[in-house]
Amino acid sequence: MAKKRRSRGIGSVSKRGDVYYFWWTDVNGKKHAKSLRTKNRTEALGKAAELTKAVDAKDKAEVLHQAARARRLIEQQPLPLDQVWESFLKTNPTAGSGTLRNYERALVDFKNWLLKEHCEIQSFTDITDDLVVEYLNCLWRTGITANTYNYRRNALGLITKALASGFGIENNRWHDNDLRKREVKQKRLPLSARQSVDLLESLNEPSVSLPYPDECKFLVRFILFTGSRLIDAVFMCWENIDLDQGRIRYIPRKTSGKGKEAELPILPPIHQELSARSDTRENDLVFPKLAALYERNPDGLHRPLVVLIQKVTGKGADKAAGQRKVERSSYGVHSLRATFATQAAMAGCRSVWLARMLGDSLDTVDKYYIRAGYSDTTLAGFDQIPMLTTTSGDVVDVTAEKQSKEETEREQLHKLVDALSIEFVQKALQLADDYQQAQPETDG
Repeated sequence: MAKKRRSRGIGSVSKRGDVYYFWWTDVNGKKHAKSLRTKNRTEALGKAAELTKAVDAKDKAEVLHQAARARRLIEQQPLPLDQVWESFLKTNPTAGSGTLRNYERALVDFKNWLLKEHCEIQSFTDITDDLVVEYLNCLWRTGITANTYNYRRNALGLITKALASGFGIENNRWHDNDLRKREVKQKRLPLSARQSVDLLESLNEPSVSLPYPDECKFLVRFILFTGSRLIDAVFMCWENIDLDQGRIRYIPRKTSGKGKEAELPILPPIHQELSARSDTRENDLVFPKLAALYERNPDGLHRPLVVLIQKVTGKGADKAAGQRKVERSSYGVHSLRATFATQAAMAGCRSVWLARMLGDSLDTVDKYYIRAGYSDTTLAGFDQIPMLTTTSGDVVDVTAEKQSKEETEREQLHKLVDALSIEFVQKALQLADDYQQAQPETDG
């Protein structure tokens, strides 16, 4: 190998065999080599000069990065553990009230563990990667499900991320994928049309025991034909219901922090009953007695509804999966929401409007709510959904809307063709004719 020759600035040029190479050492002391792909020394020195500028700029950027990192560590502010939650709320998180309560529980659990296992830790900024791993390992050994484990881990990661810039927190090990557990998802299944009819008929049976029967029976019908979550249905207000326009608009509590609104038509099976109850309403709540019960004891309403639905489906609790200790059925109150989505999709409702009606994203609707093949018939009342879904509140025929879209696309195509040269159009027509001639003939 030829003797290395120093180039101007950083690095050196040397010859390996017949080809010249550029050599340099970065700020961390690591050596690098890059082929200049030339046998000519003058050309090699010219290329090396350009590489020198790039390496010098890269090294300066690295130095600045290290300096900034050191400055952040120096400026890192202590954050007492008892002030973490208050500081997190000051970052204006977008999560709903229920989700925030879950985040707070995850933080309290972590702080209690620190108090027991590492009482020397007094500041949230003193949490190290090793402490994160140790806590998560202890959390997993308690036997909780992978879903709960990942939820708590993500909650602590979100809190840390929100506080990172304000308190100079350098690392966020909570979000490392290697600490995530594989989840065993158990989704709520929709009822078939037959099961839905059986459920509605069972509401009239004398043996059915429900709290505040008059309100509770209507609650079941309301959820089935609106797809709302139990908590949203229970606290539904009359101001959310426009009987004249035949529409319901509300912000789901689960996503209230994001301000995502749900909007859907009032289907015939509940329209008349809503009108009758509106005339005799005593306050702004559609279900005032059930709302009061739910505030006192949510399970006092939830449990009887689950028993009723599982009686109709004939499906009780399933065998616990993974580390799950409590058995859980595939059918519950949330099955009514999945039933609404599946029935609406079967009736021809577009996905974009289905997401709007549920107040959820398209991905969530496709992933969790629509279950193809769970019903071979459409439940009475859903057949009018395609006619009733529109942003303006007016009745729109989906077929007419589709034809209008096709006419617009044809008009755009005509304008495009008009702008093309005659030679290009002739070639395109010839290609189309050749393609048609190449297709096999079919009977009829």
